[in-house]
Amino acid sequence: MNLYHNFSSPLQDRIPWLRHRLIGRPKNRRDPAPVDSDVAAQWLRAGASHIISIRQVHETDLLVLPASEFDPPDEQRKADGTVTGSPGLVLRILVADCLPVYFAHEKPRLIALVHAGWRGLASGILTRTIRTLSDLGGGPEGLTVWIGPSIGPCCYEVGKEVIGGFTRPPRFSEGPRGRPMLDLYGSAVDELLSDGVPPASIDRRPPCTKCMSTSLYSHRNGSNQHNLALLQILR
Repeated sequence: MNLYHNFSSPLQDRIPWLRHRLIGRPKNRRDPAPVDSDVAAQWLRAGASHIISIRQVHETDLLVLPASEFDPPDEQRKADGTVTGSPGLVLRILVADCLPVYFAHEKPRLIALVHAGWRGLASGILTRTIRTLSDLGGGPEGLTVWIGPSIGPCCYEVGKEVIGGFTRPPRFSEGPRGRPMLDLYGSAVDELLSDGVPPASIDRRPPCTKCMSTSLYSHRNGSNQHNLALLQILR
């Protein structure tokens, strides 16, 4: 994947049994966007057993695949996140300006990869993910979380109805046109902290997809392509 801009978490890079990446634009702008089949082939050659794809719909459904019950699912299943303890499975989502949220738990080894736009965040998808991991034995105090590149509060102007759609008040500021500038990352961190994830276990603020449009795809910047988020427990 050296042809593309790759992003990873400094915190999760320290976990020896974990493989994770967010793959953005090609380094040569004349090259095509990452092709799922090519990326999958590389990860499969590196020891992955199966790529888990879901049909994302900006809701809070999770696909849960416990290690002892794995059966390759219908890849068109509607969900916005996947949870597993199975080594070799690669969790995959597509993102542009929404949050890709990577969860890793050491004992037991569990991972989750979640797509969270403002609707999913407002509806509590991160809390639901933490509760699901906890039900599998992975409490919030043992999690390491990376929120990957997403649109920043510098560029995410929304309507007042979006702010009103949150049960928990989100972080936002007033923009230059008098409209709210929503802070997805900050709002997500507030939710993670309130659910018991230690502050030191949440990685730093990621780059803004719109500001870094030479490296990342952003729908707010006019692109119709997506960045590719991948997460795997190594065998």
